[in-house]
Amino acid sequence: MIGGVDDRTTYVVEEITTRDEAAKACAAVLEVLRPALRFAAIDAYSDYNDEMPPDVAEAGRWLRQRGSDRRSGDPGMAVEVPVSDDGWEGLCRYAPWSIHVELYGEGPSRIGTLHDCGYSITADLNPAEASALAGGLEGISGLIPLQELWRGGGGRAETRSDDGQDC
Repeated sequence: MIGGVDDRTTYVVEEITTRDEAAKACAAVLEVLRPALRFAAIDAYSDYNDEMPPDVAEAGRWLRQRGSDRRSGDPGMAVEVPVSDDGWEGLCRYAPWSIHVELYGEGPSRIGTLHDCGYSITADLNPAEASALAGGLEGISGLIPLQELWRGGGGRAETRSDDGQDC
């Protein structure tokens, strides 16, 4: 990394173990990345429907309606929500409950992923964003560069995907 403000490194939010931690971690990531975000693609499905508060369920219905409006594919999968309109509130409300959220900035690549109802989070951050997110996660979880996990991260277990590949 060269060290400029546009340099991005992929970070992992560590050890989220409760729904409350997942919600707070997702909120922290969304807040830090908001200035860089153009849109999100969110799945309007959850593994926690039985625990879902009414306002979150309403946001899920809004997302599925938005997905139905595109008239193709599954109305609940990869629903695009621009962060510049009224979608921000629905995104923030539903993201910690969604099975998958991808966050996009100006380029074609993702700059963040909230997966598994907020229990698995990665974000491509510049140094200022990484510092801000680490502060926002204080008391909730840690933040570690993904590259450290690939190398074993000082005693941490390596992270592998379901197909056994390093991730």
